[in-house]
Amino acid sequence: MEYLTQYWFRNCFLIVAGTVGAFGAANIHSIFLIPSLISVVMALIVMVLGVDTPESVGLPKVNKSKQKNIKHKTSWGAFHDNIMKNPIVWALCIMNAFSYILRYGIENWIPIYLSTSKGFSSVATNSAFTIFEYAAIPGTILLGLLSDKLLKGRRVPIMLVTSSIILVLIPFYALAQNIVIIDIILGILGICIYGQQVLIGIVIMDALPVESIASGIGLSGFFGYAFGEVIASYGIGSIVGKTSWSAGFGIVAASSIVCIISFIFLLKKYHNTL
Repeated sequence: MEYLTQYWFRNCFLIVAGTVGAFGAANIHSIFLIPSLISVVMALIVMVLGVDTPESVGLPKVNKSKQKNIKHKTSWGAFHDNIMKNPIVWALCIMNAFSYILRYGIENWIPIYLSTSKGFSSVATNSAFTIFEYAAIPGTILLGLLSDKLLKGRRVPIMLVTSSIILVLIPFYALAQNIVIIDIILGILGICIYGQQVLIGIVIMDALPVESIASGIGLSGFFGYAFGEVIASYGIGSIVGKTSWSAGFGIVAASSIVCIISFIFLLKKYHNTL
């Protein structure tokens, strides 16, 4: 449910476009009213379907001894012991930053790149953007099932594969001239990039006790947006403006190489758990 709501907030532009088409640009207030009403409905659905405890969905209860330790540990103590001293969490936070470079280095520049460099129409560029976003929904679910069922809870091998696929597809995306091929490539990239980001969050949750999961996810999100998105948005934009699109793709490719090397390191060091 959390990831579905995230996809809605990121892709509400589709509803906005439909609203303008239905009611006209003169009724500008509809652009704000209708998405707001949909958000309220989704919030109510989350309240009804959401659950509060692991037991409510059939998961085992938290160990009683762990609960006792949680009560006697301050928030700072939990953060210091469970996160600051945890090399897995720090490694994955850094990897999340590079994963955000992959994501926004592709996503943010799809319309501009395809229109200015390839000469495609706005309809074609918007369709390509939509494919990149929405291919990630079934793809992320599939990658999660593979890590759960096939690899028995191990996530890093799948993330190593996704980073490798991204690295291979980047030059094909840069050189392709056919919109159908580009759409296919962007669909695969969407699956790999979003799936990798979701799995990073799951590994962080697996590596932390319950009292520190929210802090660990928050720290990884900070790395992703404060470093990854800034580099992908402003860094790539500045470099492309001064040089060429090839330099921008070089940054994305370099980020995928860093991810590959880091995931290999994690596999060697923690091969029995990750």
